[in-house]
Amino acid sequence: MTTTLETDRLADLVTARLQMLELLAQLAGRQLSLVRDGQMSDLMKLLAAKQTVLNQLQQVEKLLDPFRQQDPERRVWRSDADRRRCQAAATRCDELLTATMDLERQGEAHMLIRRDAAASALAGMHAAAAASAAYAAGHATPATHVECEG
Repeated sequence: MTTTLETDRLADLVTARLQMLELLAQLAGRQLSLVRDGQMSDLMKLLAAKQTVLNQLQQVEKLLDPFRQQDPERRVWRSDADRRRCQAAATRCDELLTATMDLERQGEAHMLIRRDAAASALAGMHAAAAASAAYAAGHATPATHVECEG
């Protein structure tokens, strides 16, 4: 059985997790927008900020690990209302995590499209440069060639 202090700690950690996931969801939405708009320098700044939030979230997840091993039915809560609030926050965390992962997948798909377009454009430029060089080489007359007809 857990003590009331432990469930207070659990509720605090779930609330912290919720706040970080809300921020992460906002950042993922902004990231998708930046990817779609091709704003790569702003995207790099956002990714750095996002990494900080992910590191903090990872710390909270580690602190939550002992609670994952417990039987939720055996926890002692100050009140049923506290338990319901914590459960609602945990449910919202799951929803935000799912939504954020969806935004991440969309962003990845858009990045792949941009990558493929850039690769295609580079290949086209390479082909054009090679054709130009071949054309120039084919029309050059060697300096050693002399016509002696007359």
